[in-house]
Amino acid sequence: MLGVNDGLVSTLALLLGVAGAGSSASGVRIAGLAGLVAGAASLAVSQYIAGQTLLERRRRVAAELRPVDRLGEREQASTLERELIGRGIGPASSHVIGGALVADPLKASATLGMIRYGFRTRDRSSPLRAAWTTLVASAAGALVPIVPWFFTGGRNAVIASLALAGIAAAIIGGILGGQSSGNWAAGAARQLVLVLLASGVTYGIGLALQVAGAFAR
Repeated sequence: MLGVNDGLVSTLALLLGVAGAGSSASGVRIAGLAGLVAGAASLAVSQYIAGQTLLERRRRVAAELRPVDRLGEREQASTLERELIGRGIGPASSHVIGGALVADPLKASATLGMIRYGFRTRDRSSPLRAAWTTLVASAAGALVPIVPWFFTGGRNAVIASLALAGIAAAIIGGILGGQSSGNWAAGAARQLVLVLLASGVTYGIGLALQVAGAFAR
């Protein structure tokens, strides 16, 4: 959803900024497609780098914690108990929890990784898959406001682009709002307002540049 939203908002703002500056429909269309490719590629690269960095950190932490799996059950429980006490849990509770957490001795290091670092050291997520998913999602979102410019231009294209992007933004906001606060209507309204605000600002800047250019001539 976030990838779709990023592609949608950035491309819509770009289209309206270029349209506000007085560009032809073909110019706006080319700018939108260029923004689609650039934005999707940039997000995908960033996603891959972030995912690969986290994966390398997980591997390093897993290697550091692997000796814990070779300890006896009592030593593993004591290690986890000390870690829990260091995070503010009382000694009695830490003793009970530490003993329960080593029910599967081969997962002791993974459990310690979750307690100490806050992530699973044995996560098998793929940075490449995440990058590809982000690329497709961003491109799909960016395509929504571009579509009208293939069939019309000028004010009609601006209105149609805004309408399609507004519907898509409301759907995205509703889904995100439902998943977070449970209030899909508030999420949809918030998303729609923010998209319209960003679009209005860039369109206004485009108009200002067009006026400035007219005066310069």
